[in-house]
Amino acid sequence: MADVERILIVGGGIAGLTLAAALNQQGFATELVECNPTWHPVGAGIAVQPDGMRMLQTLGMGAAVEQAGTVIRRWGFYDEHGEVLCETDLEALWGDAAPFVGIERTKLHPGAGRRHGRRAPPARDLNHFTNPKQFPRRGRL
Repeated sequence: MADVERILIVGGGIAGLTLAAALNQQGFATELVECNPTWHPVGAGIAVQPDGMRMLQTLGMGAAVEQAGTVIRRWGFYDEHGEVLCETDLEALWGDAAPFVGIERTKLHPGAGRRHGRRAPPARDLNHFTNPKQFPRRGRL
């Protein structure tokens, strides 16, 4: 079996930060790289499905995400006249799985990099690398 010193995570978005936190929680050393010099979440908001919230709860981030967002209890679709096309009681649908949370990306993105009050590993700025061969390598990736 290979001996893993570090795990390279490419991308400092919600998924990359969450993966770094999850791997660190399991005792793995990670290196997070991001090509953008500043970290700005893309998009306005996101709906975190109950399965995603269960994962965030496992990582110790669920309560903070739920507090920063809004629990979505009902989901409705309407036509251009406001007539109901379909409504779903999400609490009845998901039961005790976890809440369905709507949250602004600007609130979720920084929270994904926190685990028990600590930041995820810092990202290395890759802006100055124009060719993958320029990336400093130690061993195999």
